[in-house]
Amino acid sequence: MPQALGAAAEFEPLDVANTAWAFQAVQLLDGSLRDALATAALHSIPMENQPLSTLVDVGLPGCQALEERLHAKIVAFAQKWLREEAFSSSSALLFDWQVDNFGISGTKLLLSLIGVATPKLESGFQDRALARVELEESRREGDWRLQRFFFKGRVYCYIEFSLSHPAVTQEEAPQLQGSLIKENSFLGEGTRAGRTGLLRSWALPINELVDRTLCAEFQLLGEVCEMLHRS
Repeated sequence: MPQALGAAAEFEPLDVANTAWAFQAVQLLDGSLRDALATAALHSIPMENQPLSTLVDVGLPGCQALEERLHAKIVAFAQKWLREEAFSSSSALLFDWQVDNFGISGTKLLLSLIGVATPKLESGFQDRALARVELEESRREGDWRLQRFFFKGRVYCYIEFSLSHPAVTQEEAPQLQGSLIKENSFLGEGTRAGRTGLLRSWALPINELVDRTLCAEFQLLGEVCEMLHRS
């Protein structure tokens, strides 16, 4: 801890973001370390998009300027993406911006800007998602994670969908609806993970060696695309 405090003033933006995220993950981000990292973060403005996104999620005290900067950047990104790349197979914009993702807060904003709203609490979506996750957890043996090559926390993606063709009647093409849940990473032969189907993954700018087909979101979108193709 003392070493991190002493070095914080000399950190590059990515160092600040990674250190803040790591200490928060183990619930040790408090007191003098948190304040030192907050000061270092403010002194690092302007900074690259990826560390900026991480720091906004961490929520360091007195760092509203980071939130405002990220908001402005995402608005600009959304406008440029919708204008130039939304309906193409290009990932050039991501490489220009040097960003894999905009974090939790930033991604919510980006989705809202392109018409994907966060479900309202009264819709019950979050309760249904949590119940589905609990069901998945209950199906696991107590020591299942110890069987893996490495230990990691579990990451889920849950969706509910209701899709219909705008140009045909319900009788001609019945509505496709239901719910799905997938877990991040490769879970063995015969699972959805690693199969691309109709989708193709991109190598992203920062973690270019990560296999994006193993992401839970990719697995879900791939399965829905195949459902649509079969219907």
